[in-house]
Amino acid sequence: MATRLLRQSSRSPRKRGRADPGAREAVTLISSAGIPLCVASNGLLAKMRVTLERSGLLPWFEGNMFSAYDVGASKPAPDVFLHAAEMNGVAPEDCVVVEDSMSGFEAASNAAMTCFAYLPKTALNPENVFGARRLTDMADLPKLLGL
Repeated sequence: MATRLLRQSSRSPRKRGRADPGAREAVTLISSAGIPLCVASNGLLAKMRVTLERSGLLPWFEGNMFSAYDVGASKPAPDVFLHAAEMNGVAPEDCVVVEDSMSGFEAASNAAMTCFAYLPKTALNPENVFGARRLTDMADLPKLLGL
């Protein structure tokens, strides 16, 4: 399977302290398939840690979080995604990004990575997602990855 790397979304329900519906199950299935998971974000590592801890998802991402602050370029530059891929020993073309922002869709495209634009059914749907495939339900992710 070419799918090797995942960037988990960080919007809405998690900001209230819980994971998006289907996220925990998706991460569990993906991880159990031996696919490395990480977070590559424009945010600070401390903020990522708090958000993931509140959502209950931290155990899957502990020690595998990467910040644009550490690479010196924010999305839409591809640097944080490319750094995450390198640190996981995965070629960019073998990575899959799950992203929830326009700058992230563009960064994944700039990194030549497959991207799923996480746009829950309640979210506004931008027209241009830089070639990303739309994902409206995290529960669908494992199936989209061939699991």
